[in-house]
Amino acid sequence: MIPKEILKPPLFFAQFMFGTNQKQLLKAILKDSDLTFTKWALKELTNWKNETILPNLIKIGGSKDKLLPPRGNNTILIEHGAHFMIVDKAEEISNILNEKLKNEHISKK
Repeated sequence: MIPKEILKPPLFFAQFMFGTNQKQLLKAILKDSDLTFTKWALKELTNWKNETILPNLIKIGGSKDKLLPPRGNNTILIEHGAHFMIVDKAEEISNILNEKLKNEHISKK
C-alpha cells in the first residue's frame, strides 16, 4: 500500500534515519537502491514469523538504530550504533564477530 516514492526520502532525512555523516556513500547507496526490492523487503521483514532457533546465532544491534531497533536479551549492543553502523563501526563489529567465531572454534575442539 505504500507508494515506492516514499521509500526514496530526501538525503537529510535518510541521513538522520540511517544515523551517519557519510553523506556521499549514503547518497550513492540510495541512488542505486531498487525500490521494488526495498518495498518487498520491508513487507517480508514486517511479516516475518521466525520459528527457527539458531543455537550459534550472533545478533548485533545498534543502540541508536531508528530503522531496526535492537530487540531481545541476546543482542550484542553497539553503543551509539545506528543503522549504518556496519560502515561507521566496522572495526568494532569485526572484532566482536572475530572473537565470537574464535570462541566457537575453540569450543568445538
